[in-house]
Parts: sequence; structure tokens; C-alpha cells
Amino acid sequence: MEDINQQLHEAARRGKIKSIKKLLKKGADINQTDQDGNTPLHMAVQYGQENVIEYLINYGADVEKATPDGQTPLHIAAALERLQATKVILSHGAEVNKEKDDGWTALHGAAQNVNKEKDDGVTALHSAAYNGHIDVTKYLISQGAEVNKGMDDGWTALHSAAHNSHIDVTKYLISQGAEVNKGKDDAEVNKGKDDGWTALHSAAKSGHLNVTKYLISHGAEVNKDDKYGSTAVHSAVQEGHFGVTKYLLTQGINVNIGDRNGYTPLHIAAMNGDLDIVKVLLEEGALVDVQDAHGQTPMHLFLKKINGILDHRDDEALTAIYLATQNGYTQVVESLVSYGASLNIQSHDGKTCLHEAIILSDHTSRKEQTKARHQQISEDFSQHELSPDKTLVLYLLEHGAKLDIKDGQGKLPVHYANNEVIRQIIFSR
Repeated sequence: MEDINQQLHEAARRGKIKSIKKLLKKGADINQTDQDGNTPLHMAVQYGQENVIEYLINYGADVEKATPDGQTPLHIAAALERLQATKVILSHGAEVNKEKDDGWTALHGAAQNVNKEKDDGVTALHSAAYNGHIDVTKYLISQGAEVNKGMDDGWTALHSAAHNSHIDVTKYLISQGAEVNKGKDDAEVNKGKDDGWTALHSAAKSGHLNVTKYLISHGAEVNKDDKYGSTAVHSAVQEGHFGVTKYLLTQGINVNIGDRNGYTPLHIAAMNGDLDIVKVLLEEGALVDVQDAHGQTPMHLFLKKINGILDHRDDEALTAIYLATQNGYTQVVESLVSYGASLNIQSHDGKTCLHEAIILSDHTSRKEQTKARHQQISEDFSQHELSPDKTLVLYLLEHGAKLDIKDGQGKLPVHYANNEVIRQIIFSR
């Protein structure tokens, strides 16, 4: 009978009602489980075969038959928001409060006794809101679900809807008692988790602009902070959500408000190296000299971030400043040095910026060999008297380029100095 029972499972999954009838007449076991513990009814519910569901139940399928983890057909119907299947199963006497092994009941998806909790305090309404099931949300509230009931960590249905950008659910929850100010009994836009985290924090952190706008339009406090001192704009900036950040800046937020560590939104954007957000914060009056709890300004943090980027090597172990030197881009080199780029990082063949600058100077000097031989060299090597390539060598030496680093051939920078001016610059150090 094993084969015929397997065929019954497959027919139920595919909604083949005629095949099901034939198999049952041949003696297939309507409540036989497969290797995962699913009966044909489980399969029909899982794949939304509503005509099969009713037929199997009428033929004698056990609506309370559970999988090894305690999942009944009703659990599946509720979790998948199969409302018609849920109604059919309930109409045939399924136990609505029956729990799975983890304490989850069908009520958490779409049933009655709407405030029954899982072990972590999750109710059916939390589940519906989190998954954006607007019809289930409406049904649960109509049956008395507590809109403001929190999980063990204080997370409400409104947090769940805002976090996942379910705007319809968000709107409906507010229309059903999600008041804009904190109240004793009703759900509120500004109600926080146990750590003070609000629905606006959730929407901002997740980058959901439409939900953010709606919450604020219904009175969400834009400067409300959690127990760590973070506001919604801190959350948006931390995650790099430019659109939400820009919108919050138009809604009266305190752009220079610091969290418990003294971090303003600008500190956070600087740490992240997010230039677009840094720019918009500065345009809205963010202060660059505000110190955090460690005495660091946003500029300090930005430079720390930039340094890591500046010294990043490509596949040939070349840094940005190395390439700029190699091409004689003096102004670029000067700019990179001002931001803290290292001059002494070696390339794949062991050369440093100074090696490359001297090589470049030598190539240039060959073109001007006659002129170079007669050039008057002053003792201070005034930059006004030097060609750009020689000025670059002098600049590197004045800003920490080392003369004692050997390349892969064992050569020091001076070994590449075939020009008299360059040699005198080096020997004068």
C-alpha cells in the first residue's frame, strides 16, 4: 500500500480530485503520513487545493493530525493566510487553541482567542502585521485583538508593520487606536519597545520613506530617542538611507542631537564614510566641531575612515597615491597626503612613491638634458626654480617619504636618480 499512499499525497498536492477518489476507493489510507509527517490533507492545505481540502475532510481526514513538530492542517492554513481553508477546517471542528511544539497555535496566523501568546509574547496580530496580512489584521482586531499588546521585548504590531513597510497595515492599526501620543490603553505611534524604540525608529532604520512620512503625519515625535539616545535620524543615517534622512531633516529634527556616546548624525555619517549624507547634513546646519564622548569631532572620524580607503591596494598592490605619483599628478598627491595617505607603501615590485617620482623625473630630465646640465641649483631648492617633476620629489621628501626603502631589485630611490638636480635634492636631506 506504500505506493498507492504516495500517489494519494501527490494527487492531493496537485489538486487531482478524480485521482484522489480512485485511490481512496482502491484502499489508500487518507491519514497516512509521508516521511515528513504530512498527511494528504496537510499537502492540500499547503498548496491551496481548496476543493481537495473539503473532499478529504468529508471523506474522513483527521483535521487534528499533526506533524512531528505538532503542526496541524489549521496551523498551515493560518500561517499561509489561506482564509477559506481556515474557515473550512474550523467548520469541521478543528481545535483552534491547539499548540505546536513551540507553543504556536493556529490563532497566531488567522484564528480566534486573538490575544493568545507564544512563549516570546508574540500574538496572532503581531504575526499578521509582520507579514503584511491586512485582511487577517482586520479580522483579528474585529475579534478583540489588543492593538497595543507588546511582545516580551515590547515590540508591538505597529513596530512590525513599520519595520517591514506594510503601509496598509500601518494605516489600519493607527485607525484602530494607534494614537499619536502615548496613552495607557491604546496603541500609539510613539509607544516604544522596552528600550524606547518606536515605530518611527523602525521605519527609518529600514529605509521605508512612505511609512516614515505617514507616521510623522500622524504625530510621531521626530526627536524622540531610545534609551541609547538615538533618534530616528540616527537610525536612518546609520543604515545609509539617504531619502529618509533628507526627509527627516525637513521635519524639524535636531540635526546636532547626540546619542549616549555623543554621536550626532554627522559623526555617524562620517564614520560610515557616507559622503552624500555628510553633504546633506552639512547643508542643514550640522556642526563639524561637535565632540563625542571621546573628544572626537566628525572630521576626526571621517579622516579615520578615509585613511583606510586611501591606503587600499589594487590587484597590483598599488595605492591611489602611488598611481598619482607615477603619473605626475602633483596636486592629487598633495591632496591625498593632506588626508593622511601613506607615502611608503610598497608596490608589488617593492617600489614606493619616491622611487616612482625619481624615475619620472629622470625620464623628464632626459628630454631636457642639455638645459639641465647648465641649470643653476640653489641651496634651498626653491620650488619656483624646479620643474614640476622635481618639485614632486622634493614634496615627497618633505612629507615623510623614506630614502632607505629598497625595491624588489634591492635598489634605493637614489639608485634611480640619474639627474644632477635630483641627486643634490636627495643628498641635501
